[in-house]
Amino acid sequence: MVTSVYLASSEGQSGKSAVAVGILDQLSRRVGRMAVFRPVVRTPEADDDHVLDLLLSRLEPGGDGPAPLSAQEASGVFYDDVHHDPDAAMSTIVDRYHAVANRFDAVLVVGSDFTDVSSPTEFSYNARIAANLNSPMVLVVSGRGKTPDQVRVSADIAVDEARHHHASVFAVIANRVEPAQVPAATAALAGVAGGVPAYSVPTDPVLDAPTVRELLAAARGTLIHGHDALLDRESSGLLVAAMTMPNVLDRLFEGCVVISPADRADVVLGLLLAYRAKTFPSPAGIVLNGGLELPSSIERLVNGLDVHVPVITTTTHTMRTEGRGRPADL
Repeated sequence: MVTSVYLASSEGQSGKSAVAVGILDQLSRRVGRMAVFRPVVRTPEADDDHVLDLLLSRLEPGGDGPAPLSAQEASGVFYDDVHHDPDAAMSTIVDRYHAVANRFDAVLVVGSDFTDVSSPTEFSYNARIAANLNSPMVLVVSGRGKTPDQVRVSADIAVDEARHHHASVFAVIANRVEPAQVPAATAALAGVAGGVPAYSVPTDPVLDAPTVRELLAAARGTLIHGHDALLDRESSGLLVAAMTMPNVLDRLFEGCVVISPADRADVVLGLLLAYRAKTFPSPAGIVLNGGLELPSSIERLVNGLDVHVPVITTTTHTMRTEGRGRPADL
């Protein structure tokens, strides 16, 4: 019999993706042939589903096992399909899920990310999907900015809503809880909604931080200088360089991604030199916005510096670039 787990959150910014990676790692150690399925993904015109790509990349096919899943095979329907006809979309999801489940021993189903038009029914639809797939739910609730009692209330509401739609709840995970509040949050969750097993996961700045590669994708940018491997470095924050070079240098912090107009040659060169200097924090990346090209003389100078730090170009303006640099669910 196929084993499946349906991972869902009742709100955005819960850190469900990080939890999904952990659960997938644990299941992969115990199950021979493991698969991932996303019942609802964004529209075809949007960027790729980065969560699905990440999870699929962590699955190592066995020598005599089934062929690896493509992102298309591991996807159900688009948000537009759910809006147009929820019942028809549900039928398609069930069919596509079983096409995957019939090839593997276990499936991790990862619910939607609240990246579409905000709707109070999105979690309810995830619960209905779980019930139709006969897949027990692991619910992720956000502990960010919440007291232990507020975490408990969020968990109770999510469990009640899931059961209202005939879904079976396997466990509740309170994620991104302040480390000092983990014991209190765990105690508050004890016996939540009739004894569902519950756990608390402390917040971790590294887990919350997007990689430079994720920021590149969010800004729809292009790498023009630097090493591709350094795109996988975590970014500790964004810095908009809308000031003179000395003031920019004073505000650099380790792991920052600096956003600068591409025509600010002084800023670009100053940041590259700061990256190489041992007396300044090391930026994780530089994003040049506005769709402008560096002057040919500056390009020649940059090429001679043997640049390692990723330098990315994008056509968006500063505020649009900065907004895209904050992914919805990491």
